Amino acid sequence: MKPLLCALAVGSLVALVGCNASPTGGGTTPGTTQSGTGGTFKLVGPTGVGATEVKHGGDTTIKVTVDRGSDFKEDVHLTATVEPSDKGVKATVPETVKKGDPKEVEVKVTSTAEAAPGDYTVHVTAKPAKGEPTTLNLKVKVPEKK
Repeated sequence: MKPLLCALAVGSLVALVGCNASPTGGGTTPGTTQSGTGGTFKLVGPTGVGATEVKHGGDTTIKVTVDRGSDFKEDVHLTATVEPSDKGVKATVPETVKKGDPKEVEVKVTSTAEAAPGDYTVHVTAKPAKGEPTTLNLKVKVPEKK
């Protein structure tokens, strides 16, 4: 009975911590006959943490990994948008992650001094030359001014 309870406890902890990863991208585009795309990839963000805080007039970086499958050899073009927009929070990412670049990239999140306090979502989208894009959603919080 104890081994069963122990296994259930470990399984529950894994479910609570979770994995902050995007759906798989790459592969072939549905409805086309593209070939040679060569595998899939995904974006992986920090796990087991809540929202990343960025103070008014400050910035922070969030490390994201471009997790390439063994057969995925393409460059990936990145973009970042923030919701809600026009509230004083911006995000920037490297424009391109080349196939030989390090896996880890930095998402820089900047808040103006006038940024509205609250919760934001940074959408990081990675698009290969061929195949499907994928998007990772990162949670960001601007605290109340003190």
